[in-house]
Amino acid sequence: MAKVAVITGSNGRIGAATCRRLAQDGYRAVGIDIGAESVGNWPYYACDMTDLARMAETLARIEAEQGLIQVLFNNAGIYRASDSFLDVPPEQFDDVLSVNLKVPYFAAQWVAKRLIAEGQGGSIITTASLAGQAGSTAVEYGASKAAVINMTKSIGRQLGKHGIRVNAIAPGLIDTAM
Repeated sequence: MAKVAVITGSNGRIGAATCRRLAQDGYRAVGIDIGAESVGNWPYYACDMTDLARMAETLARIEAEQGLIQVLFNNAGIYRASDSFLDVPPEQFDDVLSVNLKVPYFAAQWVAKRLIAEGQGGSIITTASLAGQAGSTAVEYGASKAAVINMTKSIGRQLGKHGIRVNAIAPGLIDTAM
């Protein structure tokens, strides 16, 4: 039976390419995104992951229908362009931190609890950004991605003993809608 790999932000270019590649490599790629329909030919679940109760329901539904989630790719993210941090309203700051940090934190927590309960290893990958290392003109974005890098290291320290690998990728500029 193929390992189940869940990819958030699966309707974006990175997410869709990841779904295609994992499916080619023999995984059961499952997409989650906020859109009503999938951009690809894989099992798809529409979900606003910032609604943590709905996120948990969706992950539980995926597990019930597809099998134990052994790979989680926290790829969903948002970027809001701003000329100066002096002009960023609190709502924008909250939105960026919620999608880029809070969602992957609690998705990873949900998946890790299930893997540990089942005595299974797995992999959790989160998309960070070079902006998390070098800074960004969109300060809230850079801060969220720097926090993702730290979160990944910290979670990895706790989950390694359970056979769960935790990694972040930090792409530079890629031709995507974001």
